Amino acid sequence: MNETSRYYQREEEFLDEYGHGGIVGAAQEAIRPDEWRPNYDCDDAARQQTDYAMKSGWLEQLTFKGAAAYHDTETRQFVRVQIILECAKRSITVEVRKDGDGFVARKLRGQIDECGKPARKIVK
Repeated sequence: MNETSRYYQREEEFLDEYGHGGIVGAAQEAIRPDEWRPNYDCDDAARQQTDYAMKSGWLEQLTFKGAAAYHDTETRQFVRVQIILECAKRSITVEVRKDGDGFVARKLRGQIDECGKPARKIVK
């Protein structure tokens, strides 16, 4: 299967397309659900505040850094998305794949979180 991709740098654009229907929920479950709270109202001002908090070293909540969505070139169906999340202490990548009627999510980077818990595989 050949895949095409689109990269999202703005959280609001990513959430407009993938923020509903289980993809974001599966990504949250692959980490701890309270570690990333998607900002559906994100804008340039919110990004500036997040950047300042990151550079200051006090951003503890994981925030959206970017995402790459992949689709089958023939069917144009969603295949997977890789979401990069970061805070002042770490950066992780979560991959969400289509699996039948649901999604499978797993960490690709940041396999052990700061509490020492291993990554979890979630089937939705």
